[in-house]
Amino acid sequence: MTRVTALAWSAVLAAAASIASTDLTLSGADAGFFHHAGGVLVSGDVLHTYADPAVQAGPFELAPFGLLPLGAASVVLQVLGAWALVATVARLLRGRGLPAHWIVLGVGFAALVLDLPHTAVVSGHPAQLFVPLLWLLAGMDVRDGRLGRAAVLVALSAGFETWGVLGVCVFALAPRVRPAAVAAGAALAGAALLYVPFVAAGDFHMLDYAWTVNGGTLASLVLGPGASFPWSFRVLQAATALAAGVGVAVALRRTTHALAASLAALVAVRLALDPVSYSWYWVAFQTLVLAAVAELATSPRGRALAARSRRRARVPITHP
Repeated sequence: MTRVTALAWSAVLAAAASIASTDLTLSGADAGFFHHAGGVLVSGDVLHTYADPAVQAGPFELAPFGLLPLGAASVVLQVLGAWALVATVARLLRGRGLPAHWIVLGVGFAALVLDLPHTAVVSGHPAQLFVPLLWLLAGMDVRDGRLGRAAVLVALSAGFETWGVLGVCVFALAPRVRPAAVAAGAALAGAALLYVPFVAAGDFHMLDYAWTVNGGTLASLVLGPGASFPWSFRVLQAATALAAGVGVAVALRRTTHALAASLAALVAVRLALDPVSYSWYWVAFQTLVLAAVAELATSPRGRALAARSRRRARVPITHP
């Protein structure tokens, strides 16, 4: 890393810390509720963490809220989120040379302008930022032939929130079907193992929860506002979103932007079918769109389009 790059990365992290320091209460949405659940997770009553069906966050998402004061959790998670985003995009564009170097930093600052780390953390849902980043890392491992490590990353993403299992979409990018299927199965098994201790304790009620359909959503047009949306519907929603992601991955498999584009499509369909609509839900989609734009901008096609635009800009305008 050059001195200029180090300074630029430091600027991104300093800006993230500055934004985080403006709201140390974490009073938005589910943050306070997850702080209480996180306290149970890190206590002697750990196996009763999911006694309340409303606790829909995974252990990795709850742990920071239980281990740290709310203000400290806010700063740590936002700075870590900004660093993880920049580092993930840097790996995504590795070896592409300039202008990838500056595009990575541009993505970092764009994420701060869009308020992505802050929105995700203050809402109590840092998973909206960390899950798509873990998916991107898993997808890069798939492209490099490291299916085992990719399976671990997808499983870990489910430890933030259960929808992380949809990251098995990345295995559609593997050149061979059988190893990809085995790795996807391993990822699902690993994700399940994270929750087995809570289920075995007999006080696991996460799957008993039912959402109330909000007005203005696609679900409200079918089920009606105020209708119940149980976990069985969540499974159908997830299957449809996964099918969309896999379809895009297969269609774009030979392109450099297949990874981010397929994951963005998956999240877009999931959001379209969601029974509720909150601002922080869009953090995952915006994160993946930023990655897709960065991939496209540094791809051969993106470079060709940029060069063509520069040539057109140099052509003098003549008047008759």
